[in-house]
Order: sequence, then structure tokens, then C-alpha cells
Amino acid sequence: MQVRRMLKFNLRQFALAKPFLIAFVWAVASVTIPVLFSVLTTDDFLYSRQIYYLCFFQNFLFIWILAVLYDAKDIASDSQNGLFTLNARYPASALFFYFLLPSIFLFAITSMSVLLFQKLDFYKIVIIVLVISAAMIGLSRLIYRTTLHWYHSFMIDAMILCKAIVVILVLLKN
Repeated sequence: MQVRRMLKFNLRQFALAKPFLIAFVWAVASVTIPVLFSVLTTDDFLYSRQIYYLCFFQNFLFIWILAVLYDAKDIASDSQNGLFTLNARYPASALFFYFLLPSIFLFAITSMSVLLFQKLDFYKIVIIVLVISAAMIGLSRLIYRTTLHWYHSFMIDAMILCKAIVVILVLLKN
């Protein structure tokens, strides 16, 4: 009987746990593992510690924001099932102003810092950060207006693609 209760553990019962865990795992996978691979295969650390921490935090914030937005599609079912996700616990406007907007602001600051390490022109940095931040703010406002699952998936994938295109363009310009 107790084993059955333990197996019913649901990460969505803890408001911050699911997006935090998703963001942490993806930040490790997208920043730490490539850096470790580089160190092990070339005996060279490509990044300084500061740029590593900034990249890790930037990717963490990006995935955190996307995970919170992706959970918006499940608001009705989470509320019905008594799950305490951020989207079920807070109204969309409160979630936007108290969680998403500060996260986007921190993401913009860390993105500017990462791009400054790349020695880009300041105006290019501002344009890149403004485009990505504006897209994220627009996405976070639009995504709560529909419950269509395909729409949420499309918008989240579009943000990932937008960030990837910007990163590729930055790398090509250097």
C-alpha cells in the first residue's frame, strides 16, 4: 500500500519543481556537457568560468520561461485534478508580471553579458536582446489566449528556433 502511494508522486504537485527541473536538466545538457566534452577531448577550457556561468544561467532562464509557458495548455486539467503548477495556482496576469516578466528581464541581462563576451558591437547586442525579449514577451501574452495544444507547441518551438537563428547569425558574424 505504501509503495503504491510512493509511485503516485507527481512532480506537477509542486509549483516550481517541474519547470525548475526541466530548465536545470536542459542547461546541464546544453552547456555543461559540451564544456566537459571539450575539456576531456582537447585539454582546453573554451570558456572562462564567468562565460560558462552566464551561458548556464541564460539557458536555464530560457528553458524555465518556455516550460512555464508550455504548461499553460494544461491549466484546466491541472485545476480539475488539484495539481499545483504555476499556471493552475496563479492567474495569467499575475504569472506574467511576477514570474515571467522578471525572468525575461534576467534573461535579457544575461544575454547581453554573454554577447558582450563575444565582443559584438553594442548596438547589435541591444538589437538581438530586444528582438528575443520582445518575442518572448509577445509569446507569453499570446499563449494564454488559447487552449489549443498545437498552438502552444508551435509557439514554444518557434521561440527555440528564433533563439537558435539568432545564435547562428551571431556566430557567423564573428
